[in-house]
Amino acid sequence: MRCEGFGIVLTGYLDGELAPGPRQRVRRHLQVCGACRHELAELEGLRAELGTIEFAELEDAELERYWNGIRRDLVRGRD
Repeated sequence: MRCEGFGIVLTGYLDGELAPGPRQRVRRHLQVCGACRHELAELEGLRAELGTIEFAELEDAELERYWNGIRRDLVRGRD
């Protein structure tokens, strides 16, 4: 397996989305490729950081203003 374009495969590997055959090929590649092991470690760290993000709950009035703005823009034909 070549490293070029391997990032998308690593995200699938990390997310458990790969079928057994491709998953095994990724494992074998990771055994011999330090650059891809490093990239996988960075992805794991990013996933861990993203898991700590907390989102504030919006009040009903704020949500209403938000959706009204979207409706207004759609009616006016803006993206």
